[in-house]
Formats: sequence, structure tokens, C-alpha cells
Amino acid sequence: MPFNSYDPEMVALLEECLNSACAAATGSKHIAANAALRQKLAASLMEGAGLGIRDREVLIGFALKALPTFRSRPRAN
Repeated sequence: MPFNSYDPEMVALLEECLNSACAAATGSKHIAANAALRQKLAASLMEGAGLGIRDREVLIGFALKALPTFRSRPRAN
């Protein structure tokens, strides 16, 4: 996997997206995601960022599609 370097703003965006994706995946921002779930979502966010995705909602949706439960759900507008 190639190494990507991100500026502080992108790192902050990725962290915010990870927290939001974890909350969406667990159904609550008050339920902590386990390490495996966080790792899977983080890897998907990094992949999306590597593809050039910079929109918060698109990144979150991209990450959630890594989870089988979210693959068949229609996109929210």
C-alpha cells in the first residue's frame, strides 16, 4: 500500500469521519465501536481519501459500505 501524507485539516476530517462512521455503525455515538470495527472503518476512510474523496458525507458513506450491513442500504440525500 502506498504511503499518503495528509495535511492537518485532512487528518481532522478523517478523524471526524471515523467518529461519525463508528456512531452510524453502532447506532449511537454513546456506544463505543470495538477495535476491529474502528480499524475496518479507518482503513476504508484512508482508501477513500487516497482516491481523492474529500467530502465528509461521501467519505462516511464510502467507509460504511465496507460493512455488509450497509452495502445494500440506499444512499441518503
